[in-house]
Amino acid sequence: MATVGQNLQKLRERAGLANQTALARAAGMSLSQVSDVEADRYHLPDTKTLLKLAKALRCSVEEILEEVDPAYSSMLRESGLLRGTAEEEALAHRLPEDDELAGVSGRTSAIPVVREGEVPPTDLRLGDGPESIPSFEGMSTEADRRDRGVYALVLGSDSMEPVLKRGMRLIASMNESVTDGDLTYVQLKSGERFAQIAARHSGGWLLSSANPSYPPRFVVDDQIESIHKVVYVRFLT
Repeated sequence: MATVGQNLQKLRERAGLANQTALARAAGMSLSQVSDVEADRYHLPDTKTLLKLAKALRCSVEEILEEVDPAYSSMLRESGLLRGTAEEEALAHRLPEDDELAGVSGRTSAIPVVREGEVPPTDLRLGDGPESIPSFEGMSTEADRRDRGVYALVLGSDSMEPVLKRGMRLIASMNESVTDGDLTYVQLKSGERFAQIAARHSGGWLLSSANPSYPPRFVVDDQIESIHKVVYVRFLT
């Protein structure tokens, strides 16, 4: 079991902030507030404080709360919303058939991986055939192998921070229906591509970011080339 203060100190050091003063400045908090949190003078900081700290440390709120409630952290790992140790990640991402398929060359991947904004998320295939859109690498999980309409998207912008960070991989499906509140990967006919939270409105979609710096935007149906549901997020080291 860990405490918020222990997690905060580790995350502060990982972020390269040498002391509590540097964190307080980055988070827009007083030094006494940061000191109180690291000293575990609060049982749990309030939501506003957690969000300030997460943005300053460029981490998720879940990382600040990791193992404060072990049962909750275990549930998040099982659902793919919180990473474990490097060894646990390697075991979780490897399939029995990988050894047979990979041989001596290493892991064989089953789904394409693309970077946000770079490749049209339509008819993605691994390989270089005439019907393939090359991806810069591949990855797989057991569930992904059962749905050839999925692909992994590497988040490249800060529009979903502090909930999701750059570099996290969003597993999107071309086949699942999008409903209000879903995280999606949207491609407009203009060529613009981005990850946004979608809500259906008459004649189009209201697209929102988690980052308050980005205002919501309404896009009419005729402007949309594709909108794919993100079915889960993978946290990779």
